[in-house]
Amino acid sequence: MANLIALAFTLIVLGIFIFGALAYPIWMLIHCATAQQRSTKSKTIWIILMVLAWPLVSYIYGLFASKRTLFKWFSSILIVLLGLLVFVFFASTAYLNKYTASQITTDIAKISSNQIAGLTDEEAAGIKSNLETLQNELKGSVLKTDKKFTIYNLTRMFDIISTDNQINQSELTDWMDKFESRDTLDRNAFEKYVDDLGGKK
Repeated sequence: MANLIALAFTLIVLGIFIFGALAYPIWMLIHCATAQQRSTKSKTIWIILMVLAWPLVSYIYGLFASKRTLFKWFSSILIVLLGLLVFVFFASTAYLNKYTASQITTDIAKISSNQIAGLTDEEAAGIKSNLETLQNELKGSVLKTDKKFTIYNLTRMFDIISTDNQINQSELTDWMDKFESRDTLDRNAFEKYVDDLGGKK
């Protein structure tokens, strides 16, 4: 039952996305191009703007340039949904940043106070230096979503392997290798790797 609900929800969201990002803008383009009361110059300007700023200008056209109530309603709803989508994106990104930064700070404190067993002083210093590097990179990756998720998953991976306050040599080597290759890691593949690692612990 839960799977059916999830599938239905996914299909609804996908349908809204296809309508809002593709079907409705095309509808507005056709409406603008065939509107008899609109001059050729006005049509040309609107069509160019709709193509350049797809799909936002098509919503604006439907809300302000069209006289049909149906278009005004659709445009209003789509603008609200787009605004909510943007808000959710930035809010979730801000939360991810805050959570990751907090975890890195906690991990650095654990390393500095020698709370993790099985590490030489040199290894502990190397981990601390890498965590500080991730901390600095997180601050500089304002709009780099993939970078943020890589840092988040590297932090999550470290938390998983140090859950029992000790790290063995193979875990340390694995984390260090992932850190060194962080700029070339595939985001989805690495996320699945960390998920699987967490399931084994």
